[in-house]
Amino acid sequence: MNELGYFVTRIEEEHLWESKQLGAHSPHVLLNTLVYFNTKYFQLKGVDAHLKLSFSHIMKHWKKTAVSKPGQNQRTVLLRYYPPPAKVRKQG
Repeated sequence: MNELGYFVTRIEEEHLWESKQLGAHSPHVLLNTLVYFNTKYFQLKGVDAHLKLSFSHIMKHWKKTAVSKPGQNQRTVLLRYYPPPAKVRKQG
């Protein structure tokens, strides 16, 4: 891990795609891809964090982007992760 808390590896993501270590080629590779992206984008670092992930925490969003030609717009689809709210302990 570097000083910002990110994992630093010597294997480039592009190489993982080219060598078919990432993708949907088989159920095993698809599972590896999901774990890879959960770690990369959602910062899920431990097994417990991955186990707590639920599709109810991921929402699809659309973002309008301008195209080089005036008057034309394009939509970009994004997946956004909303972590579950922290449980508040009652005092008393």
